[in-house]
Amino acid sequence: MTDTTKPAPIAPTWPANAAKLLHFTLGWLGPCKTYTNVILPRVVAAGLTLPIEALDVDENQDIARAHDIRCLPTLIMLDADDRVIGTLLGMRPEPTLRAWLAAPTADYPL
Repeated sequence: MTDTTKPAPIAPTWPANAAKLLHFTLGWLGPCKTYTNVILPRVVAAGLTLPIEALDVDENQDIARAHDIRCLPTLIMLDADDRVIGTLLGMRPEPTLRAWLAAPTADYPL
């Protein structure tokens, strides 16, 4: 019998220059709750080692404005110089998130 509660391991295949993920969220918004409480923890448990900085847009409006956040949740992968490597907009299923981590694009299509 297969344990379906444990996520499959994730290989650290994100770009070598990736330094962190910014996770723009709203604590009361349903899709953001799902990402924060279900999907991201499963990806972290599977081996994601990039630091994730959760930013509530109500409390971090200047940062959200600087990154032109218009869709929630939003993930932005940054390099060590805080340059954007890739952006993932909106609620996505875990397989899509894993694919994006492996090959982030500037604007992953909705």
